[in-house]
Amino acid sequence: MKISRKTLNLLIENYIFEGDLRKFYKDEDYDDYGDYSSDSDSYPEIQHDEGELKTTNIDGVSVRTKSGVDLSTLSTKANELIKAIFEMAKLKGFVQPVITSGFRGPKAQARVMYNNWKRESYGSGPKGTSYLVGLYKNKKLAQKIGDSFAEHGDDLTKAVELLKTPISNHNNNKAFDLRLTKDIDTIMEMPSIKALYSTGTNTGTQKESDHWHVLALA
Repeated sequence: MKISRKTLNLLIENYIFEGDLRKFYKDEDYDDYGDYSSDSDSYPEIQHDEGELKTTNIDGVSVRTKSGVDLSTLSTKANELIKAIFEMAKLKGFVQPVITSGFRGPKAQARVMYNNWKRESYGSGPKGTSYLVGLYKNKKLAQKIGDSFAEHGDDLTKAVELLKTPISNHNNNKAFDLRLTKDIDTIMEMPSIKALYSTGTNTGTQKESDHWHVLALA
């Protein structure tokens, strides 16, 4: 099932998804804006997959994630930012945030990119490859990966090999994604939180159509 951007935005604004979008997204399987380089009007197909949530502990702070998300190797700065976000939510009585993506190795990154490529292809491989090239800063690598999808389909062996060269900040332990829960925009715009991911210039953290992509300061 697909849902229009306008309809989804109305649902988000009126907050009728029981506090988050977990009934509709299979987040990790689709979006990756780790090295976002251009605007796109595309939107992922909505998945009827609630996905299991789990709670982990980072230095005494309870953190909620989508099952399968790997936070174990994130940088110290990224962990500090995660703790600050979740502590602020608890302090203010806000809906608890949900992390939908953390570190991605080559296999996970290949799967995300293939799903995006397939979604954007509309039956034409070049369209999906053009989308990837527009999305990532390393355009030569993105082109090679798109070409491998066109040649090999869902056999991701070649893509996994290519992705031993990182293409996203999700590959170098600096980035994580947050689901668009009810209060997350308010949290992310708080000065004390913003100071952990922004120096006043574009640091890579931004709100996308379906999630916050967060890049911790180095």
